[in-house]
Amino acid sequence: MKISILGVPFNGDGTAPELENPGQSFRDEGLISFLQSKGHQVSDMGDLDIPSCSNRRDPGTKILNFDVWRDVSLSLSKTLVDVLDEANFSMVLGGDCSILMGIFDAFKVRNFPMNLFFLDGHADFHDITTSSTGEPADLELAALTGYLSKEIVCMTGRGPLLNEENVVVYGIKEYELIETSNIVVLDRKSILDNGIRSTFSRSLSSFQNPNLPIWLHFDVDVLDKRIMPAIYYPVEGGFSYNEILEFLTLIMKTNKFIGLSIACYHPNIDVDKKGIKTLFSLFNGIF
Repeated sequence: MKISILGVPFNGDGTAPELENPGQSFRDEGLISFLQSKGHQVSDMGDLDIPSCSNRRDPGTKILNFDVWRDVSLSLSKTLVDVLDEANFSMVLGGDCSILMGIFDAFKVRNFPMNLFFLDGHADFHDITTSSTGEPADLELAALTGYLSKEIVCMTGRGPLLNEENVVVYGIKEYELIETSNIVVLDRKSILDNGIRSTFSRSLSSFQNPNLPIWLHFDVDVLDKRIMPAIYYPVEGGFSYNEILEFLTLIMKTNKFIGLSIACYHPNIDVDKKGIKTLFSLFNGIF
């Protein structure tokens, strides 16, 4: 497989890349050589340049560091548009979940319809009145699907970037406002009650067009904190190692899985590297 890797060390809370860069932590741990040892051809595109954040709320949208989020999204989109021509699998290493705006803007530019598996402990579906922080990662899924103001939804000039019928939210424990939408939501309890294989099959059939390629967004806070301690906002009852491995194995077997974004892994608090070792072990099971 031909794999491109791009780091996007943007966190909407204003954390500077020189203070925390998850993509570089993956490289330092040996991600490139690991994938190459599996027989893959790997292109490391380095990290996207991230402007300095003012750490102020935008007066119009009320979103923290909105101007930087917009600029990063446009830069990420421009970079990925070219990658989509060159690689059959893309790996984007965040940063937080707000990187999804740039990823799906690239698909919009290319007129490349895509299904999204949104694997996250939170729905990321706040509006600006319910988000206590105003951070972009509180509400990027609502922005992607057109549920916020036009200024936010169309920040790249092309929103909404994703139809509700092309999204499945998988494994959440905090619903926020997603029940106001028509998005298919499978929380962890219903997944385990009905079986991972069964609910995965149902997820695929719930897409308006199940034959489209799949992008997986993997916020690591969907995992049990005992195997993923490197998260700032853990929620109780995350997936175990075997549960998430079964899901990832199923998505890989679809032969429609063309890209992965990883978000909210915080190397600065991964003191014994338990979190990154969990992720590498999962990669070993699917790549």
